[in-house]
Amino acid sequence: MTYSLEQSHDTWMNAYYLGKIDILKKYEHPHLKVLFRDSGIIETQLDRYERIRHAIQNGVWKPKKYDIDIEEFEYNEQNTRCKISMKSANGRLILEELWTFEASWKILALNV
Repeated sequence: MTYSLEQSHDTWMNAYYLGKIDILKKYEHPHLKVLFRDSGIIETQLDRYERIRHAIQNGVWKPKKYDIDIEEFEYNEQNTRCKISMKSANGRLILEELWTFEASWKILALNV
């Protein structure tokens, strides 16, 4: 399952940077919540897709690329959930993702 998660994660990340909503839908849990830590804003999956779609239509889709040096995968005992922590070289948390396995890996939460 580890390889499958890493592959799912990479595909999902690439789809995000390319603005491929159809691919995002395959890897995002229907109850996905995105928390923007600095502002406290929580974005739902539908809000997220609309924001991406709008930006693409207006030619302004330029998602931030983070400088990630460390990725830590922390699985539960059943290997059905995994928290991925992405950090800078000095250990500062940049992104945190929660993935769940329900027939396939899906991202359930993202803290930015």
